[in-house]
Amino acid sequence: MRTRYLFCLALSAALAGCSSTGSEPERGTVLAPELEGMFEMETKSPEWNEAGKMVAHAELRNRGPDTLHVLVQTLFLDASGRPIEPDAPWENRLIPEYSTVHYQKASLAEGAIDYQIHVRKGQSH
Repeated sequence: MRTRYLFCLALSAALAGCSSTGSEPERGTVLAPELEGMFEMETKSPEWNEAGKMVAHAELRNRGPDTLHVLVQTLFLDASGRPIEPDAPWENRLIPEYSTVHYQKASLAEGAIDYQIHVRKGQSH
């Protein structure tokens, strides 16, 4: 299982580029080419809550005329770039047509210095 997450992390690093401002690293990866043109993700700088745990934030945008079902996974990374919670679950999100939803996830463990959010297409019912 850990190998799969390390693969996803390596894939994220390979696919990620610089952000448009050049000052923020790319923290979001869309793992589904079929979402191109109808889905966008804008990640935010990490924050820390009162308990000292990192909180990841992103805006998930549906640019299409139908409700979009996506699966979202957040990996919190240590100083060496490895996930500190290697069994991070995939969470279901439904995004109404032409809408933006705010996504946030807090780390359960201490020691995170950055995060990656992965998105893939969910199953339509």
